Amino acid sequence: MTKTNSFLISICLVAYLFSANSCNTSTDKSITINEDTSTQMLTHPDMTKVKTEIQAIATKWADAENARDVKAVLEFYADDAIRMPNNSPMISGKNNILKSLEDEMATTAKGAMITIESLGVFGNEIDVIDYGKTTLKDSTGKVIYTGKYLTYWQKRNGKYVAVRDMINDDAKQN
Repeated sequence: MTKTNSFLISICLVAYLFSANSCNTSTDKSITINEDTSTQMLTHPDMTKVKTEIQAIATKWADAENARDVKAVLEFYADDAIRMPNNSPMISGKNNILKSLEDEMATTAKGAMITIESLGVFGNEIDVIDYGKTTLKDSTGKVIYTGKYLTYWQKRNGKYVAVRDMINDDAKQN
């Protein structure tokens, strides 16, 4: 057999194998999930909607602080949360966070009211980083404190909980 014939036979054999494989009818009736669709949903969430939801939580958080309801504030934290308050060591776990919140609220001036404003969020619908500012006013409405925060929220059991929370003061104005 010549080299040309061997080559042609090889090509015909490869072509036959490809065509035989493509005609193979599978009895498998399983459904294939399009990975691109689920990835797109996770990587392109409606962050405007997420920000609205996070701001609603921040407003409830401020309401709880203004009512000096330590236990209501504590409910915004995950059990394994870490809180990083200004000029203080890191605080891990809800029991320790409870103590720090009690201490803070005990020293907050009577009639003082806090507002929490989310300036932006990024992430996806499950893991969200929220950054914003806080303002504390005395009973006359005079600003006595401004600060900023960064909170890592995670959706667990259908609701967002603070997993990491960092707060620090703005520079004092003269």
